[in-house]
Amino acid sequence: MVADRSPEDGVCVGRLIAAPVTAGGDLAAALAAFDSARRPRCRQLAHQAILIARFGFELGPGWRQAARNTLMRVLPAAPAFKAGARIAGWTPP
Repeated sequence: MVADRSPEDGVCVGRLIAAPVTAGGDLAAALAAFDSARRPRCRQLAHQAILIARFGFELGPGWRQAARNTLMRVLPAAPAFKAGARIAGWTPP
């Protein structure tokens, strides 16, 4: 399975791998730093994606979609904006 690479990964590769190695640093140490910096965020994003998929897209046709749509109309929007802000408000290491 090929993982989707994000612009975040590109920024982190440049900052955490390319820059230190270009300056004479150890590649293994740079790769370890990249892994420790990226793994928690990638796991968080994957977990959120699974939850969103279960609630939003994997309901199948019928009453579940209608119930979800009704629930989304009556719930306040602030929690969704807060969740999105955590994703969009990322700051590179």
